[in-house]
Amino acid sequence: MLITLHFVYYLGCFFEAYLKRALANDPLTYVGLILYIFSIIVLYYVIFQLRRIWTVKLIIGPSSYHRINSSFLFRHIRHPNYYLNIIPELISLSLFFHAWYSFAIGFPLYILLLFNRIKEENNLMRQHFNI
Repeated sequence: MLITLHFVYYLGCFFEAYLKRALANDPLTYVGLILYIFSIIVLYYVIFQLRRIWTVKLIIGPSSYHRINSSFLFRHIRHPNYYLNIIPELISLSLFFHAWYSFAIGFPLYILLLFNRIKEENNLMRQHFNI
């Protein structure tokens, strides 16, 4: 469901920008671009850190395969992919495309699903890793 909503959010922002002809050369566009670049850098870092266990699904592999990451980012920020990649990415798209309707409708929906996902992931991690 999150993958579908992510795709729909992107489409909504693009479509809203197209309808409003909102691509502009203003500070919000640049803030959105910088935030987007930041979110993509975090995504690549998270994928690099998690390597073969990074996935969009909630899967726990065998203990020989799946271990808790204790790098600096994962020690200090729980779920960095969600909080430092996905949330900033969605906000950045809205800023870049001046997509206020997409943000007002799509962002709260996404946050509800994302927080549910975090809850499910935490439960799964507790079951398998006793954390």
